[in-house]
Amino acid sequence: MQPLVSIIIPLYNTEQYLSSTLDSVLSQTYSNWELIIVDDHSTDNSYAIAEQYAIGEERIKLIRRNSQLKGGSVCRNIGIKKAEGKYIIFLDSDDLLYNKCLENRVAYMEEELSLDFCVFQMEIISPDNTKQNIYLTHKEDNYLYAFLSYRLAWQTSCPIWKSEFIRENMIGFDERFPRLQDPEFHTRALLVENIRYQVLDDFSYLDSAYRFEFKKSNISNTITGFELYANMVCDKIKDRRDYNNCIKALYGTYEAMVYHYSVSEESDLRKEVSKMNRVNSFFYSKKIINKKLYFKTNIFLHYIQYNLYKLSFINKLLLKIGFDHFYGYRFDTENK
Repeated sequence: MQPLVSIIIPLYNTEQYLSSTLDSVLSQTYSNWELIIVDDHSTDNSYAIAEQYAIGEERIKLIRRNSQLKGGSVCRNIGIKKAEGKYIIFLDSDDLLYNKCLENRVAYMEEELSLDFCVFQMEIISPDNTKQNIYLTHKEDNYLYAFLSYRLAWQTSCPIWKSEFIRENMIGFDERFPRLQDPEFHTRALLVENIRYQVLDDFSYLDSAYRFEFKKSNISNTITGFELYANMVCDKIKDRRDYNNCIKALYGTYEAMVYHYSVSEESDLRKEVSKMNRVNSFFYSKKIINKKLYFKTNIFLHYIQYNLYKLSFINKLLLKIGFDHFYGYRFDTENK
């Protein structure tokens, strides 16, 4: 029997959580599914664990990439090509589906046949499985503007997608992105003309869990992701009637980018100043930021690049003219 739902898991070095994730799929009350696991050449026991689960379970398809690390987007795209289901769900290899997740999602989509995708509620759990009472799907007046503002209204595992919609309108995930792959994918979906979707942000639709574990992000990858994201958005919205509103919303992404590098280590920042200058100029050229903020950002970048934070009189001067902080970075004269 052809599966109705294809669950796609990109896998890389999550041996400590993988069994719980796979058990959550196997415990579903709905059984007409296939699970496509694409391993990105894990260096721990993740692949061996997945192999054991695949033995005797014909619904599990295990694929191993045998070349260098490519990332989750490449793995998901392989899964999309292999998927046979009418619907697709993307699941991270450390997240969980509650046992009625597939049953409820399929029932909803089969009832609302006009939808291209539907978003369900997800909660956050800590690495030790402690529930945090924080929910990832939240209500917005305009979900496109929310994503453009970097207010991410849902996580990757929250939606169930029509496979046909993804193949015809999305092709797949953009493999150029080292970061922000998920916001880029969802933003691009929301920019599709005549998109039909529904967001079920009520607690009664809670059906999955996202395992949150803080990891220090690579600033180079983060800034590259923001740059690619802004370019993609500006290209997609240039002919839209709400272009100006989209540009205003995109300012939130600029703020997020600036915050990322303002709270990073100075040594890391100095390596990326030229890239950040380029991104800053891009946002200014698109009138996402004004001249005052453009120059303020440039001052901050020079402050870091030339080690000016080591000079007490420079800090005092900046404090005197009201430059007491720059997003997450504070200017002071202590220990200078």
